[in-house]
Amino acid sequence: MLRHFLWLVPLGLGAQGVVILAVSSCNALHRPARAMRLSVVRLFVLSVPLAWLGGRLAGTTGIFAGMLVANLLMALVAWWQIRVVLARYR
Repeated sequence: MLRHFLWLVPLGLGAQGVVILAVSSCNALHRPARAMRLSVVRLFVLSVPLAWLGGRLAGTTGIFAGMLVANLLMALVAWWQIRVVLARYR
């Protein structure tokens, strides 16, 4: 189980960093509602359902894979959202 965790979850940590930076940037740019939406979507819309689905389909390894997929998808959403916010400042 530890081997699967160490092979899957760290791959998504960089993507999670993108989300954290986007949330912090939104807060710094006085967009706290957008920051909150990003955080809620990451946890309740992607992470929990995908980890649950992965667990149902592939057990513990599926939970880790669900976490990885959730982080990667959310990084794309966060990158897109921060580009939208920053485009307003140009």
